[in-house]
Amino acid sequence: MTDSPCVDICQMDSESGFCVGCGRTIEEIANWSSYTNEKKKDILKQLKSRNNDDIQP
Repeated sequence: MTDSPCVDICQMDSESGFCVGCGRTIEEIANWSSYTNEKKKDILKQLKSRNNDDIQP
């Protein structure tokens, strides 16, 4: 079972559409419990690049 990446900072960024805490979209958050483990792992991989894109030099 793949755990949720939620860090209890639940606030959506209006520009990116991603949660400020975990980096997921509202759809990914809402559907997390119904996703397969493979789908969850794919999302977790995407979160790494989403977070890196937000880092400013």
